[in-house]
Amino acid sequence: MSDTDFLLISDPKIWAMPVKECHEPLIDLKDLHFQISLNRASFYAGYTKVRQSVATKLVAAQQYLPQGITFLFSEGHRPLSIQRLIYREYYAHLADVHPEWDEHILKREVTKYVAPPEDVPPHSTGGAIDITLIDANGQELDMGSVLDETPDKNQNRNFTHAAHITDAARANRSLLIYALSRVGFVNYPAEWWHWSYGDKYWAYHANQPCSIYGSIE
Repeated sequence: MSDTDFLLISDPKIWAMPVKECHEPLIDLKDLHFQISLNRASFYAGYTKVRQSVATKLVAAQQYLPQGITFLFSEGHRPLSIQRLIYREYYAHLADVHPEWDEHILKREVTKYVAPPEDVPPHSTGGAIDITLIDANGQELDMGSVLDETPDKNQNRNFTHAAHITDAARANRSLLIYALSRVGFVNYPAEWWHWSYGDKYWAYHANQPCSIYGSIE
């Protein structure tokens, strides 16, 4: 998939979407007995929280998965302070690896993977989730790339519709796409695992007049 096949989170069309905060509370998915990855446990204690409607939709989405397959939740809400840190670190990493890139190219490549912190990043709203699938034995399904792996390390196999993944991985991604799409989530096509509801990216692609979630620090 090329850069022109989808809008980056930093695209002006996304930034231009207004926000009309609905003040839904954050709900901890641990209280709903979701299977939760521990990969963020030492990073931020509130990573298992999402907006109330997001939690409701995730519960509903489970019915669209095959028997024996369930969600493995990786991350929801992320404070702006952590978003700034992640953005700075990834920007510095790519600048070091690619000294030939100018600022325009650097920002474009960084924002394929990390939303800029200055304008309501999806995870800061509690409306975005990182999620994958596991089988009845608790083993993660083959999705063609590791969740959260940066695109510079896997030849863009993290793109949702990447060409160079196995048929099995593509089929597993289709399961995820079907279940989450049925309940109203929108995927960020640069990351097969990133889905959202209520944020600016969702509002644009769902043809809504505004986002209903703003940032929560």
